[in-house]
Amino acid sequence: MAEFVSVLTPPLATDARFTALEQLEAKLLAHHDLSGLLPNIVDTAPAWQLPYLAEQFGVLGTEAWQMCPDDDARRELVRNGIRLRKYWGTPWAIEEVFRILGLPAALEEWFNYGGQRGTFRVDITVPDRGIDEDLYNRAVRAVLQYKNLRSHLDRLRVVANSKGTLYIGAATVVGENITVGPWSPPESHSAGVVNIGMATTMTEIIHVYPRH
Repeated sequence: MAEFVSVLTPPLATDARFTALEQLEAKLLAHHDLSGLLPNIVDTAPAWQLPYLAEQFGVLGTEAWQMCPDDDARRELVRNGIRLRKYWGTPWAIEEVFRILGLPAALEEWFNYGGQRGTFRVDITVPDRGIDEDLYNRAVRAVLQYKNLRSHLDRLRVVANSKGTLYIGAATVVGENITVGPWSPPESHSAGVVNIGMATTMTEIIHVYPRH
């Protein structure tokens, strides 16, 4: 239990009635969790309070909120809600939303790649997970939701990035044949062939979905 610290002003601290009341209140509150009284602290708020905080900070109902994979991502989105509102419609806002979702994104505007005026394109990396039509459509809606009104999405490319362990094995077999025959002068030579072999097996599975 935390050490009791009096918060009474000097005039009240000399009154025994107020000091007794303060000590009684401290004993009653010492056995209760008071974190619920601080709902705006996103890191300590219970999970059931997150939708209310998301509504307060303007991220509830966005496509990004629907795409959050867990409560940690929801807390991060709420924590950055004010900044996202401030920079809404900028390339930074789009890249930041996907960073929070664990999907690194890179945005290029038309003058960076020679496209039509007012267009832009986005590349999204999906690490260690599959890509399906639902994920792609949600990503498109998230981009359209956070872009500015004058710009038009030229292309959204989703790239899967998987990490794994590559095993490489090698084996060497060395042998020697010695034939013992009749005695000969003390001079002999041994000759042979050293064979070294290696094999690598790699398998990649690609699912191709219809293009709409």
